[in-house]
Amino acid sequence: MKRVLRALVTLLSLGGVIPAGARESAATSVPFTYRGYYFILSRNPTYGLDDYRRIADRMADDGANIWILWIGGGFPSRRYPETWDYNREHRNVRENFAGKVIDHAHSRKIRVLLGLTPFAYDGVNRYGAAHPELGATDASGKPAVTGGIHSMGRGLCPSKAAAREFQLGYCRELFDEFYPQADGLFLEHSDYGSCECTACAGGAGLRREWEFVDEISRHVWSRKPEAIEMINPKYATLGVAYDPRYIVFLAPHNATGAELVKNPKILWHGYWDDAGFFQGLCRTAARDGLAGVIPSMENFTYEHPWAFDTRWGPEGSAGWDDLLVRVTRFSFREFSARPELEDADFRRRLKETFFDDSTPASAVDDLLALHRRLNRWTGWTRRGGVMKVPDRPVDPALLSAKDREELSSEIRPALASLAEIRTRAQAIADASPGTRGAKTATEMAAIAGWVLAEWEGKLPPAR
Repeated sequence: MKRVLRALVTLLSLGGVIPAGARESAATSVPFTYRGYYFILSRNPTYGLDDYRRIADRMADDGANIWILWIGGGFPSRRYPETWDYNREHRNVRENFAGKVIDHAHSRKIRVLLGLTPFAYDGVNRYGAAHPELGATDASGKPAVTGGIHSMGRGLCPSKAAAREFQLGYCRELFDEFYPQADGLFLEHSDYGSCECTACAGGAGLRREWEFVDEISRHVWSRKPEAIEMINPKYATLGVAYDPRYIVFLAPHNATGAELVKNPKILWHGYWDDAGFFQGLCRTAARDGLAGVIPSMENFTYEHPWAFDTRWGPEGSAGWDDLLVRVTRFSFREFSARPELEDADFRRRLKETFFDDSTPASAVDDLLALHRRLNRWTGWTRRGGVMKVPDRPVDPALLSAKDREELSSEIRPALASLAEIRTRAQAIADASPGTRGAKTATEMAAIAGWVLAEWEGKLPPAR
């Protein structure tokens, strides 16, 4: 509670508007002022307005009050069409509905920060590809290619005046002309591909980047004093002072300088890193006295039509309503509200939400086991472990020692566990049709059954 009161005093002293989350924190002892998700609009070319409204609604259900909506390369810039040439079929590029998404989020008491990366990543690196004279180079003078995964191109050299002019103009167009109702900017420092030319060496490039970040942030504050500007901590290594209005974004791969900054901080993890369960994220943030948690709940439809790789269900944003994704979201809702929540209390709340009083306690064990078994990840978009089903029957003679070990120690036990879960879940569903517990059990049986069917005839006989 003391941490919450200090945050409120800070906000009041700055003349800012107290966010809904802070008011809730004071009233209910919720430790985090900022609770929400990170999502990359740019990499979901097939999602339309209704999909984003669904996501905002689910975020509200999860107790979120802030949304990082990463949008670089995903809006139809009039001044810099090079930034979206790769994304011509993106629905927001064609329909420009993101303003309505922000309005809907506001109706659900969620503030929206528009995200992009200075001098790199999606959209910006397409400008670098179109203007190689402004492009970043590595230490040897070769072009520094920055991916952005979906948006391949070349980053920009922040020491070149024309590159800085573009970056400032692009952000002003985004905030001033396209989506002025947004609540601020999320400026995500690039964790790779930064320019290493002689003009940028020795921290000079990082300093040019900081000068841009500070200039665009002050521009945003001049137009909207209550805006949130969220940035990385690395600029603090230059010895610069952070305006107390900045919120600092911490990620395991991008936290250099965090100890030098006294500003409020939020913690990011990817759901794939946390096995789709946010207890550890929330407890770490609470232990360290951070102001919030904003994990990634991103999915990339350019690469995978099923949100969160829920191949057993419908494609698209409907994946947010999948049973296992709801368990992931439930873990965020519960632990972001009460990081100290004991496991027994979490399981009780899980049963109250997904089952009925008459449902045996073993159903909670099975739901968590199903969630755990199927939340091994091989990257941002693909589940691993038992979800990595081979295209053809497994030939033991072709397996490496590592693959044989995985087959015996992970795949076979997982399939045996899924078969048992399916049997027990189906029995619960048959015993009490029409109840909430039966509905959940039916979903559990269907998911386990889908995985088992995918492996049918693929395994060699057990020795």
